[in-house]
Amino acid sequence: MTIVRFEKGEAYSIRLDNLVALLRAIQRLENISEIIPEVPRSLYDTRDELTNKRVRRKKNEK
Repeated sequence: MTIVRFEKGEAYSIRLDNLVALLRAIQRLENISEIIPEVPRSLYDTRDELTNKRVRRKKNEK
């Protein structure tokens, strides 16, 4: 991947390490956060919020 092909928009398939190197070469590495999307919150992170808590019966109830 050359910078010329990258600037022309001919970069159809590019690896992340090549993208970082190209952005560094054209001094735009600080803008990488605008390109990469935010990772959605995992369901494993919300597992505690979603699980039902067991409710104990009181000693008086049968």
